[in-house]
Amino acid sequence: MAKYEAIARAVANGQEAGESEITTERVENALYKKALGYNVKVMEPMRVKKRVKDKQTGKWEDREVIEMVARERHVPPDMRAVQFWLTNREKLRWQKSPEQDEDDEAVTVIIDV
Repeated sequence: MAKYEAIARAVANGQEAGESEITTERVENALYKKALGYNVKVMEPMRVKKRVKDKQTGKWEDREVIEMVARERHVPPDMRAVQFWLTNREKLRWQKSPEQDEDDEAVTVIIDV
């Protein structure tokens, strides 16, 4: 455990080695997907007209039946996920209140009325 820090952390936390990194990666991927938006296939009920033959009379007739149909839906980007991603990945560019760089000189504005 002294040689491999990841194993020492896993043992200390009661996890299998590598489990934490895998979980973190899955959460990062989910956040990234949510920030960009994605498409998902969903099954939806839909009324469909079908021409069926009546077994008793032998005549063809139109009937409405409900069938489950696969449809693709777009899940739009989540702005909170975008904000979270940017403020954590590009801290200097996206922080809420940018701090002044040390190299920048303070500017004093004097208005004489």
